[in-house]
Amino acid sequence: MIALDLDETTLSTGAILTDNTRKAITTLLAWGVEVVIASGRAFGSLPESVLQIPGLYYAITSNGAAVYRICDGARLYGFTLSAAAVSAVLQVTDGEPVLLEAFVDGIAYADSRYVADPGKYGCSPHGVEYIHRTRNPVDNFRSFLRKNCGKLDSIDIICSNPEEKAYYAEKVAAFAPDTYITTSCRHLLEISDSHAGKATALRRICEERGIPASQCAAFGNAENDVDMLRFAGLGVSVANGSPACLAAADIICGTNDNDGVANVLWEIIKKKRGC
Repeated sequence: MIALDLDETTLSTGAILTDNTRKAITTLLAWGVEVVIASGRAFGSLPESVLQIPGLYYAITSNGAAVYRICDGARLYGFTLSAAAVSAVLQVTDGEPVLLEAFVDGIAYADSRYVADPGKYGCSPHGVEYIHRTRNPVDNFRSFLRKNCGKLDSIDIICSNPEEKAYYAEKVAAFAPDTYITTSCRHLLEISDSHAGKATALRRICEERGIPASQCAAFGNAENDVDMLRFAGLGVSVANGSPACLAAADIICGTNDNDGVANVLWEIIKKKRGC
């Protein structure tokens, strides 16, 4: 089994799936290797270029809070935030100069101020179009969270700097210990149920398919990939990965803009052909 994070890992800058990477994935699938998408994105935000690859079955989304069947978009299982956790996030951010976004039933929603100008709130230039395309704007976001309490796969706090992110991570953990707190990029603190995590979801899929962790490889670039890389028999970080991801990896491949993932996949294919 191969588990692939998408943004800044399998996809090149601008969320582009290169022809070389697509061909490597397609070849693995043809050889009977299960390829699993493992993303922090909501299901409805996954790129069509990936979803249209024939043979992909599982999509781990929202950092493992929800797993979907790709062919028909069916939600196979998942964990939503508890009312206490939602209340804790609202309490911690009440009156604070941060904005919020959240995922509900595979759809991404965000404070309308963030959607209007993502760059103003720390989004990278390459991510602005993605936010405009995938986020449904909500004017009164705190009210939206209360209304959808019990249906939230995750809540993201949009932070302006690492110090702010660390501050809110500590506060949320103190008020809501039943949460899984991670990050995939510089400006987001991502909060989901304590049963979430890419490793937890991947472990369940491996058990369903009867595949031991030793026969699993996982690729990532950020803190939300660390547990998955440690679970897999082979954990691979792209060279542009965060310090935590690089430290967790068994090997480091080329960057996402240099077909790093594809090059390792082709090496796996060569070894499989030699069996």
